[in-house]
Amino acid sequence: GLQHYFIQSNLRYMSKIPIKNSTFIKKWAYPKIYGSGTISNLVKENCSFPKVVSKSPLLCLNPYIAFWYRTKYEKSPLLNHERAFVEYPDGGIGSIDKMSMSDENIDVKSREDVKSREDPIILIFAGGNENTWATKVQTLCSSYISNGFKDVFFCNYRGKSMTPLKTPQFSFPFGRFNDIQYFVSYIEDNFPGRKIILAGNCFGGHFIIDYLTCKSRLVSSNVIGAVLHSVQWNCCESNEVLMREPLFSLFIKPWAKYTQEILTKNFSEEISQKIGVNNFKKFSSLSFDRRSDLDEMYKAGLGFLVDGLVNEHNDYAMLSSPHLKIKSFPIAKPVIMINSIDDPTAPISSAEIDEIERTENMCLTLLSCGGHCSYVKSMLPVTNFIDGIMVECSDVIVKLNEL
Repeated sequence: GLQHYFIQSNLRYMSKIPIKNSTFIKKWAYPKIYGSGTISNLVKENCSFPKVVSKSPLLCLNPYIAFWYRTKYEKSPLLNHERAFVEYPDGGIGSIDKMSMSDENIDVKSREDVKSREDPIILIFAGGNENTWATKVQTLCSSYISNGFKDVFFCNYRGKSMTPLKTPQFSFPFGRFNDIQYFVSYIEDNFPGRKIILAGNCFGGHFIIDYLTCKSRLVSSNVIGAVLHSVQWNCCESNEVLMREPLFSLFIKPWAKYTQEILTKNFSEEISQKIGVNNFKKFSSLSFDRRSDLDEMYKAGLGFLVDGLVNEHNDYAMLSSPHLKIKSFPIAKPVIMINSIDDPTAPISSAEIDEIERTENMCLTLLSCGGHCSYVKSMLPVTNFIDGIMVECSDVIVKLNEL
């Protein structure tokens, strides 16, 4: 299975790296900060991680095994959550979970400036099929809470984390089904005057960038910025890579099966009539063992979700790609993006780095290792170094707002 593949892959990968080869220097190196202006300067001056070598354990230098290892073995801190539902104008709903520590003995660090100001609210949008109970979600939330951010919320798209799918639509990071605005409105209604930082990874980062660059959508003045990691900047290039093994089996197939499960579990006559009974049956029976099944998914079951704009996976990649959006519309708020140079799902070229550097309100931190959403710091027990970076970058967003 995949476990056997990852072990064999890692052995082949490591066997090609001589001990004296400079690959280790490249893999274990200081982060590089790209961006012009105040944001990048504040990251360099106020964050500790640019002064620390990014280093993963030897076994996890292979990004494939790092992803598998962290997903399988990292232990989740036990967090409580209090759920509220967010209603959309089209009749759909999402859910928003206020996260809190369940163990009163967990140390919550006191921040020097916490008495002089009220920390902003953190809204987290995760990637892929991650839900409220996912370990990566729980560790990120606990990192924010333990570092003094009192109000941390995890946002669930339509049908996610046992949120009922009331309409035939899923949430998508483009067009009228990007539902971030409704989560922001919920916070504004229930916590008037509070500032908001958007945090996300992978798929969630696409939602956030779309929200901050959409001309037809007014970005709330209470949103002061965003911190993202492991975001595919050029989704068209990433799409080509993700269609190959082992990435297809590691990322695309689980996401497609998860989407299929949500739709079939929430089956209703409205959904069936919307896409047609035959199409629904075809969609429900897809195995996603090959790329053509993915295109069939859009034709049979998901094309209607985005007003017929998506008929194959390449259409989805073009509509959700951040690098195309910033060419048309400026980013409304400061964004700090953290990526790893060895992320197999998010290749980034020197031309694209130059593009980010020229983009107002953008800063890119490029780590030498970490893979995709992995960033394994230690193996026994499994810990990561990305959560702490996300917290430090959120502090930079706060400082930017105070300037």
